[in-house]
Amino acid sequence: MPIRMGDVTSLPENLRAYQKLIDKCPIHASEKRQIGYVTVHESEVKQGQTQTRGGLHTERMGGINLSGENRSQLFWCIGFATSPDCCVGGLYIANSVDNSCEVFDFVVADGVMGPLGDLEHVRDLLGKSGTPMQSGSLVWMTDRTPHAALPQLESGRRQFFRLVAGPISHWFADHSTENPLVSLPDDVEVVKGDKFMMGQTRGEGESEKKGEKAESSSSSSSSSSAPAPGSTVRAAP
Repeated sequence: MPIRMGDVTSLPENLRAYQKLIDKCPIHASEKRQIGYVTVHESEVKQGQTQTRGGLHTERMGGINLSGENRSQLFWCIGFATSPDCCVGGLYIANSVDNSCEVFDFVVADGVMGPLGDLEHVRDLLGKSGTPMQSGSLVWMTDRTPHAALPQLESGRRQFFRLVAGPISHWFADHSTENPLVSLPDDVEVVKGDKFMMGQTRGEGESEKKGEKAESSSSSSSSSSAPAPGSTVRAAP
């Protein structure tokens, strides 16, 4: 869902409890009041299952071709660190269940990712496991940082939060939620269809320029409470 970072009035009422967590994200001064994208996913998760997409991957998409465009033109928040305490772009994630996500302290080169950023084919090169996230911790990463959801050790409710602070090239309407308070930037292309099927077929998605109507489904759930943010930020370059 698009928002104006730092502006609580750009959040729908049912998501404003998450503003405190958004404020914990040390976005660069140049990004204040700029368009970012927030995801909130709250659901019951069974033991041995993952709440979000499984498998080692990056947020940058590889192996798909939309509307005849070169895959190098597809980006999703980019991200770079000028110092351990100064990050530009990228994305921030947090969740409420210990050891339900792992992050690898690497950046992979373009061309290494498979469809939709898949990296399972190079897992052995990165090591068998990454750093497991703990409940309430806040992690910053680039769109080329490997990470993976992990099966939950026990059944229970999980809250997942993500703030995309950098620019994106495409917005997948069937996996996203429109915000009546904030419009998409004019240079973002809306793509309709199941992006996971696009990854398998290498480019069967129907895209349209921003401004044309796109159907959307909810990936940001309503909420009245947010997971307690941690006091530390781990920067994965």
